[in-house]
Amino acid sequence: FPSQYCDNSYSFNFGSLSQKDVRLQLPVMGVISGQVTGTDGSVAKASEVCVTAYKSGADAVNWYSQSAGSSCTNESGQFELGVPFDTNPQNNPSLVTKYRLQFNSGNSSSPYRPKWYATPTATDSYMTASDISVTSASRNITANIVLPIGKSISGTVRTPSGDPVAGANVTAMSYSNAATGPLGVR
Repeated sequence: FPSQYCDNSYSFNFGSLSQKDVRLQLPVMGVISGQVTGTDGSVAKASEVCVTAYKSGADAVNWYSQSAGSSCTNESGQFELGVPFDTNPQNNPSLVTKYRLQFNSGNSSSPYRPKWYATPTATDSYMTASDISVTSASRNITANIVLPIGKSISGTVRTPSGDPVAGANVTAMSYSNAATGPLGVR
């Protein structure tokens, strides 16, 4: 155990008992990092986009329970996400741990639309996202992404007589019908 990290002078107090020479085993970590830009060439600002890593291997119903960590962009659009990777029973990190990344708006003023890492545009989901492999030989992975820029809607909600409605909540959603195709925002 390297003495530069924890020498014999360290002790842990467990109430009235004191224990010396405690050997702590921290998980072996990898790092997934990258830069977030937009299709218009913009660079994401601090906290405009957050990324969450999910372990690969789940199904369409329980993928959200596989969350392994998340991080948001800094002022240069960079993110860095620490993720554990699996080890074999002898505690040698030799297995591959695969992750799928989901990028979401970090705040309400973010112009970026959500997207899974390296998915075809029409089928953007956990199930179609590309795996990112983290291993002992490949602990630092770069995953740059270009996100689509969203649209904005503005206006005033009014009563039937034309007066503005204070505090009105408006929800925009995409609607598609098999018979008519996409119908836009409602």
